[in-house]
Amino acid sequence: MGEDPKVAMKHLAACASESASERVTAFGIPKDRLFPLWDWVGGRYSVCSSVGALPLSLKYGFQQFDSFLAGARSMDRHFLHAPLEKNMPVLMGLLGVWNISFMGYKTRTILPYAEALLKFPAHIQQLAMESNGKRVTRKGDKVSYDIGQVDFGEPGTNGQHSFFQLLHMGQVCPAEFIGFIESQNPLHIKGEPICSHDELMANFFAQVNAYHLGQILALYEHRTAVEGFMWDINSFDQWGVELGKSLATDIREKMQRFRSPEQEAPSGLNPSTYRLMSRYLQQSDSLIKKGGNINHRSKVIKKDP
Repeated sequence: MGEDPKVAMKHLAACASESASERVTAFGIPKDRLFPLWDWVGGRYSVCSSVGALPLSLKYGFQQFDSFLAGARSMDRHFLHAPLEKNMPVLMGLLGVWNISFMGYKTRTILPYAEALLKFPAHIQQLAMESNGKRVTRKGDKVSYDIGQVDFGEPGTNGQHSFFQLLHMGQVCPAEFIGFIESQNPLHIKGEPICSHDELMANFFAQVNAYHLGQILALYEHRTAVEGFMWDINSFDQWGVELGKSLATDIREKMQRFRSPEQEAPSGLNPSTYRLMSRYLQQSDSLIKKGGNINHRSKVIKKDP
């Protein structure tokens, strides 16, 4: 492509919110290569937006992504129209509220029996815990009941050899099994009426393809929202995440001031954080000096704040 930025920009595209579109064009990416995203769509709910469409379509093809969207759409319609007593997201949400707020179960494990869903539990972990890990209602009142669970999981065969011992004989932990009638690698041995996949699954409920993956993802998204509705919390904000970013920025500024020529000692921290940060700064500062990257003297911090 050479050094011509105009040529380089023809090979770039961007996914960005509408409020960030000006920065995208200022960077040099034309508007016709901008895939927009609504400002009100949070990252954990954005898989069906352009943020998911662009990479998934490039990797698997537009037909596969269309099938994925069709599956998600079918679950959206089910959630919207199915009666409550047969509504899967509602029933799963009610079960979650029962297990958390009434039974007091603090954890929930998600166990997909398909290697293709290796990262699915981690995605649902972010979806559920970032959405419903709150302590105030939508009106700002303090929540007076238990809400939210610690979600974790692994593909079933991995989990069996890591934490299933606890599930079988230790703490009570609600478990959600995700299985598929058709294996990714079907293998039948002549003369054996039951194959290994039969033993593993005993016939669960769907096929492992883009359509049903879209259904499952939408099911869990709607379940998360149902739980939030029941608890009267906002499942679509993330003040804890923003607070973490703010705190990290403050810590970074304190580190920067310490490593300036004035070597300003950290301040405004609780004693535990102060001691840990002071030790880290002193030790890392010493290592940096040995590497010849800074030229000011290391400062020993002796006084607590």
